[in-house]
Amino acid sequence: MPKSKNRKNHKKKVAARNSRANVEKNKLKKFQDAFYQQMMSEVDAGAFEEGNVLEMPNDDDEVTKEASDEEASDEEASDNKPKCDESE
Repeated sequence: MPKSKNRKNHKKKVAARNSRANVEKNKLKKFQDAFYQQMMSEVDAGAFEEGNVLEMPNDDDEVTKEASDEEASDEEASDNKPKCDESE
């Protein structure tokens, strides 16, 4: 009995799937190694010794400022709306 077309291609599909998985695994390993090397170079430079504090830019201030600006513009827009008289 002849093999079906799908069965013939099964080994190719499995090999392709395993190949993609290995490529992803290698990319992750390469990134981790690069990160580890960077951290080790910073440790060698004394970045994590006691008393050494690195100043990081604070992006939260910009986000908070943008949010407060949006709230202020919303309040101004609501002040400009015509008010209805309920006494009528």
